[in-house]
Amino acid sequence: MWAGFTLVDILFTYAHALRVKHKPGNSYSYQSDAHFHDTEADNTHVTGWGLVDTGCVSY
Repeated sequence: MWAGFTLVDILFTYAHALRVKHKPGNSYSYQSDAHFHDTEADNTHVTGWGLVDTGCVSY
């Protein structure tokens, strides 16, 4: 019985992850994270690690 519930949970999570991957708007947190998506799009300077440079480190 435990294995059955675990399998159903894994399948539901996997199916939801596939839907969100193809359409990010289906995510529960998409609207609440919209602010962060907009502010990150404005930052154009990217370091070599793919992280936005905050200007704290000077080279």
